Amino acid sequence: MKKLLLISILFFTACFEESLESKCKKNDNEACFQQYKNYYYDKQYDKAMQMLEIACNNNHLKSCHNIGVYAYNDNVYPRDFLRAIKHFQKSCDLGDVNDCKFIAKLHYDFIKLNKNNFNIALKYSIKLCDLNEYEYCLMAAKLNYSTNKDKANIYAQKACDAKLQEACKMLETIK
Repeated sequence: MKKLLLISILFFTACFEESLESKCKKNDNEACFQQYKNYYYDKQYDKAMQMLEIACNNNHLKSCHNIGVYAYNDNVYPRDFLRAIKHFQKSCDLGDVNDCKFIAKLHYDFIKLNKNNFNIALKYSIKLCDLNEYEYCLMAAKLNYSTNKDKANIYAQKACDAKLQEACKMLETIK
């Protein structure tokens, strides 16, 4: 009787996994994400990543974020910073504010290495400032300071109004 029950459970589990994978192939992002977890916990990492890729390609925020995390800092998958940034940017564009913050800070920290980092840092700091993330208003003010004092003033004022003292001090130097 125990063997029959065990075989039934194994059969049901196999059917469930196939069902999730077939739903995933039909663009059911939640099924992809659930199947990714199943594969990951079974240490089938390549299959897990395939499920994430399918869902991310269909604009599933959690999947894009997880690919970014694995590409940036994981022991299972090889580190790939460009892939990480690409997926963090996509999850940011899909609405993950924390990934927007990560991208803005990352590019802000590396402006000296590449001018393109300046433009990306500015883009995401403005996006975050518009979402009332006031420390990023200050970042946008700093990025605009040497090239566009009017814009720097606008962003510094917004950050100062939110009681960020560094922004208030910056306003004094802009005037």
